[in-house]
Amino acid sequence: MHYTIAIFLLFMSIYAGPSALAQEILSQPSYSETATFSRLKDAFIDPEKVSHLQIDDQELNIPRRLPQDFEKLQNLRVLRIANLPNFDFQDALQKLANLPNLETLILSANEINNIPAEIKALKQLKALDLSHNRLSRLPTDITHLASLESLDLSGNRLSNLPYNFDNLKNLRELILGKVLVEDYRADHGNKFAVLPYDVVRLPNLEYLGLAQNPDLNFAEVFEFLSDVPRLRHLDLSKNLLRNLPEEIGKLAQLESLIINYNQISEFPHAIGQLRQLQALSADGNRLKFIPPEIANLRQLKKLSLGGHPFFGFNELQTIPFEVGYLLELRSLNLMGNRLLSLPSLITQLGQLEELNISGYKGGGYRKQNQFTRLPSNLKDLKNLKVLDVSCSIIRQSEILRVRQELPQTEVIDYECS
Repeated sequence: MHYTIAIFLLFMSIYAGPSALAQEILSQPSYSETATFSRLKDAFIDPEKVSHLQIDDQELNIPRRLPQDFEKLQNLRVLRIANLPNFDFQDALQKLANLPNLETLILSANEINNIPAEIKALKQLKALDLSHNRLSRLPTDITHLASLESLDLSGNRLSNLPYNFDNLKNLRELILGKVLVEDYRADHGNKFAVLPYDVVRLPNLEYLGLAQNPDLNFAEVFEFLSDVPRLRHLDLSKNLLRNLPEEIGKLAQLESLIINYNQISEFPHAIGQLRQLQALSADGNRLKFIPPEIANLRQLKKLSLGGHPFFGFNELQTIPFEVGYLLELRSLNLMGNRLLSLPSLITQLGQLEELNISGYKGGGYRKQNQFTRLPSNLKDLKNLKVLDVSCSIIRQSEILRVRQELPQTEVIDYECS
């Protein structure tokens, strides 16, 4: 059996919804590597050809240890061991030290309590995923991985990072928390109360994932992060945030900001200072107000203000007409709000490819925008590829008109279940 996995090294976020637009709201800059994984039982038929190997509970008769001749896999570049709580990882790390081409090691969801010291021998590693284990501390040995560019520590029990963590000079992506869409619990994350200052000292850090760390003082976090010279991507999802501090404006170099599944009711005016921002996702909050300063985000390509059945929906009744000045916008998600109308200037968004104004019905409640008509000049959106009006109250005559005026546009019009 073959499996495919994508490893994102710069930007990670997972969103679920009823349409393709809602499922992928951000076009993520990434080092992505998609390949077919071999299984352990087949790996030694022709070991020199094995570059990607997956070992998990989907395979029968998995041994507790890696085979003695595992070092025959000299061209192995990516290894994933998952969902094997009884596996001997100390023995595994000793054997992996003999694989000169191993660059990516994924050890997620294994109930690991401690990382063996043998980890420091894997000096060639560029990506290490230790997510969703039971780690309450990391050994200082991990700071010897000088080639490391991506480190995922999400879903553990960490409250601090080891001494000299800033030795990881090549680290570009650090994930201390991320949201898995199937996990709607409020407490499934690390326990950082203070952002370790060593993070600020990482000279090449571009992506920082702080989702599901609700004990952090985010006003202080923003002060710290303004000193991270290359930070471009920030994920603050699912942190019980009630507001974004004005200090967010100090992160003027940001290109993407994810604040999904919080309790934010309005953006601060300082949001307009993020003039390099290309992607802004604030799904599943309590948004009621978007300031006119959003017009300053002239580089914005993705704007998502929708929701999710598990995490809730925003409550916008109006969208400022200044959204019509975001001329680079490609994707706009307004799913499940309370909008009374779409601003007529939305038809100035000549680059817009995806527009989601759908609703949601389920669990005894309904979330829908409140307009029945679409702008008369919607036909000006010549590049629109997808329009999602599912579970909305838009008149069928309006939907028919759009289909006639924009024949190149896929109009998604599923009824409420």
